[in-house]
Amino acid sequence: MAALALNDKFARQHGSLVNRAGAIAASLFDCSAIDVRDMADAAPLRSGARTISLTRDHVPALGRTGADQIGMTYGDPLSEASLGMLLAAMAGPEDPIAADAESLSIFALAERLAASDIPVLINGPTGTGKEVLSRFIHARSDRKNGPFIAVNCAAMPEAMLEAMLFGHQKGAFTGATQASEGFMRAADGGTLLLDEIAEMPLQLQAKLLRALQEQEVVPIGATHPIKVNVRVIACANRDLPAEVAEGRFRADLYYRLNVFPLTLRPLRERPDDIAPLAFAMALRHAPDQARVPVLSEGALAMLKLHQWPGNVRELE
Repeated sequence: MAALALNDKFARQHGSLVNRAGAIAASLFDCSAIDVRDMADAAPLRSGARTISLTRDHVPALGRTGADQIGMTYGDPLSEASLGMLLAAMAGPEDPIAADAESLSIFALAERLAASDIPVLINGPTGTGKEVLSRFIHARSDRKNGPFIAVNCAAMPEAMLEAMLFGHQKGAFTGATQASEGFMRAADGGTLLLDEIAEMPLQLQAKLLRALQEQEVVPIGATHPIKVNVRVIACANRDLPAEVAEGRFRADLYYRLNVFPLTLRPLRERPDDIAPLAFAMALRHAPDQARVPVLSEGALAMLKLHQWPGNVRELE
């Protein structure tokens, strides 16, 4: 992924902050379409680039100044607030955001995993960003131009989950007035995210295992399998080994999914992620996009003291 290129004058003015943020951002998303410049720079804007204009002042400020343009005023280039603001400004709406060393190592590992088609199991409490990490893996894979289908196994009635996953033929059951291809076939050539996999009924777990092993599905009412080319990412907020021990999750499916597990910690255990996440959410939700609320170092310190039982979802 391309990193930022700084000229000498700009580096003297803003280099200490921009180099820190740029190194982190380049590990998470492509920076080639990002221009970071001094606010006094009168050079024409690069077409198609997201532009961030910086200035130094003791009163920090953040706001959108136009389409794909953000203005940022900061004081201390070494402060956590300045780094969080700039990371949030650099990230696009679909880009992951992190600054915690362990979080960054998870994304680095996920990028290496993206090159393969092996199943991935992501563990972590609810609201820690498991779907964000799943989308990151998909975006860095050879499947990035294919579909990404996210399915919450806990949000669907048990009686419907099989039909929605594997599809069904017209008339296969009461109410099946037309055929449906199902999520696995819809994700053909791409990635299927199975969130809250521990909620899947045991009988359906067996059918999922066969689909993973054979890379084929048999829609309800059909007699012949249909080949699919799908990479599966499963997410769990429960302790799956404990679920296996209690007989609530199939051991063979667990071993099939657990080829290379990734674990996301609760937000309270990665406090360095709080500042960039908070500023990103402020940019996303501020009613007045020209004057986005700026968190002080004191406010960030208070946020770090909170336990965040709802994790990133609670912060948003």
